[in-house]
Amino acid sequence: MDKRTGAGKSRCEFLTFVPLLSVAAKAAENAHAAAELRRCGVRRAVAPHAVQYIGDVAEVGESYASLAEPFTLPAVLFQPELVAVNEDLTDLRLTITFNDSRVEKLTNQDLDLFHQKWAATWIGVELEPTASGDE
Repeated sequence: MDKRTGAGKSRCEFLTFVPLLSVAAKAAENAHAAAELRRCGVRRAVAPHAVQYIGDVAEVGESYASLAEPFTLPAVLFQPELVAVNEDLTDLRLTITFNDSRVEKLTNQDLDLFHQKWAATWIGVELEPTASGDE
């Protein structure tokens, strides 16, 4: 994602998202599955691979993400820009500048878990945890 054109703009053409779903709705449908989501969330388990417990999200409530239902949108809808996150400008991050409705973000530990679950779900590879802190 940090690849850029000669003019320094991002080459990112599409962004992929996963739906944020209600644990309460899952509980109404299957109380056992909702309880299992919560248990896996507390212990940050990689299995089950295709779902990740998120917890309470402002303006949404108790939630989980379905990694089995990703969807892709054109990046131009979000006007992404590459932003340097260190002083020597070598570490660039794609930053959304338009249509950003996020109310929270994953901690480093939860992002690491997401990467592990994504790899296990979509390419069948088990990754080692890499997050060093919980920022």
